[in-house]
Amino acid sequence: MYKLFLLLLTFLIVSGCTSSAGSTPTPNPPTRSASLSTPVPTLTVTALPLPTASMTSGPPAPTIAPTPTPPPDGILPAPLYVLDYGQIARIERDGKSRNLVTSERVDIQGVEPIATFAVSPAGNIAYVVGDLKADRLVWTGPHGENKRTLYEAEGHELSHLVWSKDGQQIYLRMLNNRRPPDKPSGIYRIASAGGPLELLGADDPVDNVANPSPTINGYRPFAFSPDGSHLLIEIYSIYYDGCSLGIIPAAGGDLVRLNLPLNTKTFCGDAAWSPDGTAVYFLAGPDSGPTIWRGDASSGATTAMAAANVLSRAPVALSDGALRFFLLQRDPSGSGPATFVLSSLITPQTAPVVLGAPLSDRLGHVLWSPDGAGAVISVVPTNKPVDLRWMPADGEPLSLPNSSQGINGMAWGSGF
Repeated sequence: MYKLFLLLLTFLIVSGCTSSAGSTPTPNPPTRSASLSTPVPTLTVTALPLPTASMTSGPPAPTIAPTPTPPPDGILPAPLYVLDYGQIARIERDGKSRNLVTSERVDIQGVEPIATFAVSPAGNIAYVVGDLKADRLVWTGPHGENKRTLYEAEGHELSHLVWSKDGQQIYLRMLNNRRPPDKPSGIYRIASAGGPLELLGADDPVDNVANPSPTINGYRPFAFSPDGSHLLIEIYSIYYDGCSLGIIPAAGGDLVRLNLPLNTKTFCGDAAWSPDGTAVYFLAGPDSGPTIWRGDASSGATTAMAAANVLSRAPVALSDGALRFFLLQRDPSGSGPATFVLSSLITPQTAPVVLGAPLSDRLGHVLWSPDGAGAVISVVPTNKPVDLRWMPADGEPLSLPNSSQGINGMAWGSGF
């Protein structure tokens, strides 16, 4: 449930809190968190051959009656999948029709069955069921058809799923909880047709169990470049706070790390490739909060795109070079709550252009359409745990059907 970080980050920004490097090692790797970047050694990942084309208790699933599939035209740019209260649901392009895709159950009472999911360019779905005995990686078609388990091994914790652009491979993080471990934790991939896990890059070995170094890092996949040739990864300190970003070839090779100036930290969780794949836009800044930075994909050099006081969430790059994002606005009097508003940055280091009215509710997850024409957002209203909305850049927000219990992930289906 790493995307719960997005909600946490929002709360931290609004309250004026930020995280800093810890002083005491912790036994478990941190989830996505706003944290100090720490230096890491150069990682060389194993080069792999390029892929070729070729019931029990648990929380009840939300009850929403199936509805007919609408015509291909609609409000949303493509079908939308959401991880809603532990199950995956599909919302059609009309923004009204919603059907459950999964009906998973687990042996752990009160635990939401599905921990994370991802959708391939063709619309197939991979998801992880976190069960008592073992995590299992499951594949289904776009409507939940032809379900099969791709991988399941006791002690192997699976997360951070990312599909290759050709849909032939699923990249993921495997945390090995076996003692002793039978294989290293790190970034793996598995054929979507099934097969063994293939190691792409292992976590750093621990130098001193009693007093590990802050530079001992773990690695997890985040997003492929538009042409599928490179993978953006998150690098995080296993025993302390700390997060940064790097880029590796899809088939293995040397890591290019996005390097930041001293006293500037990466806020992991929000990042996006440029349309041409030459750069990554991400969040970084001092303790005052995150703003938008650009990282060169080939050299790792970074540049601040906005002033330090332009606190931001969820940047996306447009084909004309402009950026869209959600801008944090504070009440000038200091008495009212801070709000987020959809905004645009036309050129670097200029004042942002506000595109709509401020959100009256706290901002959670954000999923942009690839062209930046709009975003699906989860928000936290005062009268219920969560709500889901389509927010076009040039129109009024539209509420989307959901269980109102909890949105822990979103992804577009095929259609782009």
